[in-house]
Amino acid sequence: MVSNLKEDVFIFGASRAGIECFNNTKNIHNIVGYIDNDKNKWNTTIENINVYSPDILLKYRNNRVIIASVYYKEIINQLEKMEIYNYDFEPIILKNHKMDNKIVESKRILFKKLRNIDIKSLKISDYNKRYLSEIINDAKFFLQVYSEILQSIITKINKPLDEVNFIDYGGGTGILSILAKEVGFGNVYYNDIYDVSCCDAKEIASKLGYNIKDYICGDLKQVIKYCNENKICFDCLGNFDVLEHIYNLKKFFSNIRYISENSMVLSMFTTANPYNKEIVGKLTQQHKKIEYEERVKVYGCKERDSLKAYFHIRIEIIKQYLESKSIYLDDNKIKELSNVTKGKDKNDIIRILDEFLKTNNLPDNNDKFSSNTCDPYTGNWAEHLIDFEKLISYIQKLGKINISLLPNNKEELKNSNVIAINLVM
Repeated sequence: MVSNLKEDVFIFGASRAGIECFNNTKNIHNIVGYIDNDKNKWNTTIENINVYSPDILLKYRNNRVIIASVYYKEIINQLEKMEIYNYDFEPIILKNHKMDNKIVESKRILFKKLRNIDIKSLKISDYNKRYLSEIINDAKFFLQVYSEILQSIITKINKPLDEVNFIDYGGGTGILSILAKEVGFGNVYYNDIYDVSCCDAKEIASKLGYNIKDYICGDLKQVIKYCNENKICFDCLGNFDVLEHIYNLKKFFSNIRYISENSMVLSMFTTANPYNKEIVGKLTQQHKKIEYEERVKVYGCKERDSLKAYFHIRIEIIKQYLESKSIYLDDNKIKELSNVTKGKDKNDIIRILDEFLKTNNLPDNNDKFSSNTCDPYTGNWAEHLIDFEKLISYIQKLGKINISLLPNNKEELKNSNVIAINLVM
């Protein structure tokens, strides 16, 4: 293995993703070898680069390992069992865009700061202490996704980065906001519907040494109000694991234009990938539990979320409404009404009830994923499996909008743990 002035790195994954990683990084790194778990590939070469067993990494611990595989979580566990922590990711989703050096450096700076933060000393809720701990424990993954969100925006924005108004919509702990600030986005605004998270995110940013422009608490309606009152417009919006919780996606995409002036770039990533059968199977089981089983209050739970089974909450709402109208229906009919109103919030449940009482008609459940369910009190979906074809068709009718899914290949979508919807509108 011959070194030069470039950083020596191994690529973990001697397959198509690994070859793409090699082509993307060969000008900035010295690729000293491929690593793969397939014994049949050991002692072979790819474009004159040797393929080795993972055991060779024990000899070259100081060399960085770039993971280029959809099995990255398993590989991370494998490396950490070998006490190898000097690993990074090839962008698995945005394969056509080389990560900007500034983003890579910002990600590393923030990674170190997160590793050093004392969560116990933070004056934040138990919910966000738990949430932040999860992010820090899987920091490489989260920061990689956040980086890809920002990179996706940067490649589409037609404005100097230091003049950009960015909103982290549904920001949770605010780590995406912080990374955007570190990267150099001019004005970074944080938003979340949960007032507790709005306060906690401010504390986290302060502790890490970042000044976020402002914190906007509420849903899109409140963000629109904030824009009107403060006479500002947003150039871009990003988030991770928010899309699958928005109650009315059609309404969201119809109204998002009211927070921008001309064009706006949106990059929304989610792990609720409906094209990945394994993910669909896991989330379907999760939906059934939340729908029919009561949950126990545990450390770090979100106070805003209901613990009762959603099916029983809808029964309570239906019974209370019927009692207020002095109307009697038998238990079987009430259970039927609860079933057909699955995935509806209280307002929509009552609207459906009124229609039923007038016409005796009930709506069909035409959801592509029949297990989908939401909290009837808040409208918060339980990891909503979205019918993206239907959603994209609706968005395209709103006007001249450039919209795409990532990965943009159906075969890659089936294997990806993350899916993204990107828009320029």
